[in-house]
Amino acid sequence: MFSRKNYELDDGKDLPVEWSEKVATLFNQNFSEHCLEQKKSFDVFGKIYQDELLIIISWLENENFNNYPITIFLSADIFNQKNTQEALDHLVDIAGLFFDEYFSDENWNDFEPNWKETLHKKNDYYYKITRENIALTVEADKLLSKDNKNN
Repeated sequence: MFSRKNYELDDGKDLPVEWSEKVATLFNQNFSEHCLEQKKSFDVFGKIYQDELLIIISWLENENFNNYPITIFLSADIFNQKNTQEALDHLVDIAGLFFDEYFSDENWNDFEPNWKETLHKKNDYYYKITRENIALTVEADKLLSKDNKNN
């Protein structure tokens, strides 16, 4: 379960793949020196629920997806379409600020597995930082969902 508000994975709607790919490309370009040096890249996942927007950005190895990535979960309360677009932009900004901080400190180890609140541009947002590999979790959930439907 990714949602801060405890929605199930299949309760929400995935953000468009094009959007996720665009954000991943943005992060891979902005942090290209680190990507090349460490042979890692960014993976982006997003969901929109009834009243919550969730994006997850993982920094992970290109060739060994079993290694633990650095993953930031970001969540915002949403009320309307204008609020949703603004929240989406702000969550991407917050993720960029986080990875700037992460890359500036080679001893960084500030994992935060519980949701924390942060203020950004006069709005409340929420984040947590884990070692979860989102791509593997999503695939596992799909397999489990298929199993449950077949039983």
